[in-house]
Amino acid sequence: MPDLMALEWGSDQLMGMTASVGAASAGAGAVRIRSCFQLQQPPELEKADPAQIGAWLKDELAKQGVRGEKVVVTLPRSDVVVKRLEVPDAPDDELPILVRFQAAAKSSQPIDELMLDFLPAPRREGLPREVLVATYPKQSAEQIRAVCTAAGLQLASLGITPVALAELVARNEVSQTEPHTSIVVSRHGQRLEIFVLRRELLLFSHGTRLPEDYTAHEQQQATLAEVSRALVALKGLNATVKVERGWLLVSPGDHTSLLTSLKSRLGCEVNLLDPLTSVTLESRVARPTDPSLYAGPVGILLSQSGDRVASIDFLAPRQPPVKKDPRKKQAILAGIGVGVAALLGISWYTYEYLRLNAQLELQIAEDRELNEFIKKGEPVVAAAGKLDKWNKRSVGWLDEFAELGQHLPPRDRLFVTELKFEEANQPNPKPGDPIGKVVAVGLARERKDVETLTDTLIKEKDRFPLGAPITPAPTSETSSSHDKYYPWHFESEIVIQPPRPATVAVAGPKPAAKGVPVQNATDKAKPEVKPVTGKTSVKPSEPEKKPATAQPVATSATAPAKGGRP
Repeated sequence: MPDLMALEWGSDQLMGMTASVGAASAGAGAVRIRSCFQLQQPPELEKADPAQIGAWLKDELAKQGVRGEKVVVTLPRSDVVVKRLEVPDAPDDELPILVRFQAAAKSSQPIDELMLDFLPAPRREGLPREVLVATYPKQSAEQIRAVCTAAGLQLASLGITPVALAELVARNEVSQTEPHTSIVVSRHGQRLEIFVLRRELLLFSHGTRLPEDYTAHEQQQATLAEVSRALVALKGLNATVKVERGWLLVSPGDHTSLLTSLKSRLGCEVNLLDPLTSVTLESRVARPTDPSLYAGPVGILLSQSGDRVASIDFLAPRQPPVKKDPRKKQAILAGIGVGVAALLGISWYTYEYLRLNAQLELQIAEDRELNEFIKKGEPVVAAAGKLDKWNKRSVGWLDEFAELGQHLPPRDRLFVTELKFEEANQPNPKPGDPIGKVVAVGLARERKDVETLTDTLIKEKDRFPLGAPITPAPTSETSSSHDKYYPWHFESEIVIQPPRPATVAVAGPKPAAKGVPVQNATDKAKPEVKPVTGKTSVKPSEPEKKPATAQPVATSATAPAKGGRP
């Protein structure tokens, strides 16, 4: 059960209780009183600010050993303006607006400066609707809230004592089979309050303060006079109302005399009202000497457990119901649809982003692996490139040697002792550039055999041009290659040109140019051979005549070595 603190907020004192509140079905056990206290406010705090009053209240509650967080407050009847108003007969949903307009017309204070709540009377056919309107200054209500906040309390409800006592009387009349019109007379010192209830509804409320210098007899006479004045006012409001029962709530010393006088004045049964009979006191709580002082806190605690009387709460007044606007519902549904679509879009975007991001990470990892693989294979690729380049530029030496061998003289006249094959090493070769060279070293019987070789190579200049002249020379007897049958030594550098496509011969003789002799039939069938510039030097052992060649060739002859062949 939640714990509550109930306070009756007087101008100079506070009557309070702390209790645990349960469901109303528990009867008297629904409210269990844990403490009762009475605090007298010092005169110096009469004009103090809420923070100072709150600090005083906090200290006083600590001295009493009282703890609580949520507080409900009831205001005395003398601090609240209660009026009975008539409004047009209208449904209950329209009453809050009508009552507020009517109260603003009847009030001497601007309605915006007041807190307002009301109690509607039952509808009467063909007659205006009656309501009991209660107003309280907003400034005073905010001051109470500020004091509670400074004291560490949370203000949960702000009601009035007449409604709290109506709840208390309704609990005591629960055994009655038929509802009665009852009058309640409550007096605490100089404060006198009179209420009329019917069918658990507050019909009339009146409050006043008696002079402080009145004697006990004068207070009793003044109480009876105020009761008569209240009955007259009630008759003026509703002539059909007849009081059938009375309840007296006073201090124990005034019970006997006032009870007898009130029965005589009302002419009906009058009972004493004990607030503590509707609640349960815990064993550690002492019963107060004057239970009537705690009627307001007990009544508002009972209403928190489940009210039987329509209540007034300035913090939660009656308001017109909020009309349902279909457009608002449609807007909400449209908003929900947009939200769902946005959520789905965000979900899809997030899914796609994560999926693509995962693919990107896989691609990055794969690229990293491939780059590492490529990096590892770069030496192999470089070597393969070099090998491919070499293969493209490589010379088929066996083929070249076989073709060259076809142009060499018979081996009984000349033979080669050494061949050196070298490929052309040009960084940026062009089409038609030499692809290699052959250095031939050999021996010949006679000088003319070497010259015959030179003439043959000169004729094949398109394929085997001379890179360096053939230099025949007689061998010496001391040479390691001495051969008395082959006394002539020669060296030759032969350039290898790339193969060229064969030319197609044109049928029929060409007309001879002027001054050029006509070739014979055999010469016409042969392709034209252009001479190649080269040099041939012959050094025989004896001076000889220079042989004639197709192109200028430097030739020197020397005598054969001793013992050699001429």
